[in-house]
Amino acid sequence: MPSSLQAVNIARAAKRLEKPFQLLRLLQVDDLAVDVYLCEGAVAWHRHTDEDELFMTYSGLMTLETEWGTVSLRPWELALVPKGVGHRSLSVWPSVVLVMRPVLLTDRKDGDRRLYGLPGETPLRKTSLIGAAEWPGMPFRPQFLLKIEDFSLRLLRCVGRGPWIEPRTGDTLLLVQQGTALLESEEGHLPLLGGELARVPKHLAHRLVSDTLALVLEWVCEEPRQQTLATADEWALDEE
Repeated sequence: MPSSLQAVNIARAAKRLEKPFQLLRLLQVDDLAVDVYLCEGAVAWHRHTDEDELFMTYSGLMTLETEWGTVSLRPWELALVPKGVGHRSLSVWPSVVLVMRPVLLTDRKDGDRRLYGLPGETPLRKTSLIGAAEWPGMPFRPQFLLKIEDFSLRLLRCVGRGPWIEPRTGDTLLLVQQGTALLESEEGHLPLLGGELARVPKHLAHRLVSDTLALVLEWVCEEPRQQTLATADEWALDEE
């Protein structure tokens, strides 16, 4: 039986982009879409009333201007723009950026919309994964970073053989930030290099194996729906 596991290389996909701010879909995990675009120049100010957006710079330097403040994102730095908050992204030179957002049909969200984000309601925060290899934490113990609607983003420090993860209620998204990891499942093995993504279907038990330290980002859909923005304590790892 052919394996449902496939690796998506971000750098290779970005080479297919023909013009700034053209979105290219890398994959979709349940309701969460992962797109890549080339940030060069500035896009017009806009807001989304139905979904949060998570931005992460893969290469270059991108500035995210919002009604809640401005942050500059270097590679492996990310920021969440909640629904209703006006924003735009800009860069003086070509930068490759990932954007993740739920794509559930609006009529299935039961009126969960936000037309405006009040100015000064809360400051825009960014999370930096630069130097994450030095963060404390046990191997394979998920380290919570933030939430985007129903999805939790967590960091895994992988060394050796991780525990088997039983089938989940939703798919899992994995992104290797640093090092290499082997994704094992009953359908076979998939090597993952730095800068590669993979979707693990919810019916698959799986685990990660790495001979040396690998840093892996993991998106997991959780129920019930919880607060999108992290609390002050959960932002302790953020870079001011």
